Amino acid sequence: MTNRHEPTLQIRPTVLTRRIAMPWHRLRALSEVRVTPTRPTNTRQATMPVSLPLSQEERVRLIAALQPTIEEAIRKSVARVLEMSMQNALHRVRSDLDRSIKQIAHQALEESLQEDRIQAILRKNAINPLDATHK
Repeated sequence: MTNRHEPTLQIRPTVLTRRIAMPWHRLRALSEVRVTPTRPTNTRQATMPVSLPLSQEERVRLIAALQPTIEEAIRKSVARVLEMSMQNALHRVRSDLDRSIKQIAHQALEESLQEDRIQAILRKNAINPLDATHK
């Protein structure tokens, strides 16, 4: 089995190396389990970091500095998702075409063999299918 990347909107896609076999009823039961949140024992962990007040000018500069980096990361992630999705779609189209071609070839051979049988019967009985006088 080869490693593949799940199409997600993440900066670094997750590499899947193994599968876990799990029946749907067990998965559904696990998804319905309620987890009780635990409270941290240390009060310092529970407090949020204090944000420093920024002036309007500092906010504008911070946004101007961070925006290109964030946009580039988003573009790269979207490009990877699109590429993986397109490869997946192309693979599905190719397999659908392969199945269709096999079915078309099978039907054509069946029809050809059926027509050959009809021609053999007509020759055996000396019937000309173009001759309208023969019944």
